[in-house]
Amino acid sequence: MHNGKLCENRVFQRGQTYDLYVFNPTMDNHPIHIHLITMQTIGRY
Repeated sequence: MHNGKLCENRVFQRGQTYDLYVFNPTMDNHPIHIHLITMQTIGRY
């Protein structure tokens, strides 16, 4: 979500920093695959 709205089709800009919150509502322990970007985990809730 971004400002309370879904982020579908959001375009991120190169060189910018974004905070992403990934929520897994499934029973699968690995349902999301994010590739071709550099990420750093700063916390798990």
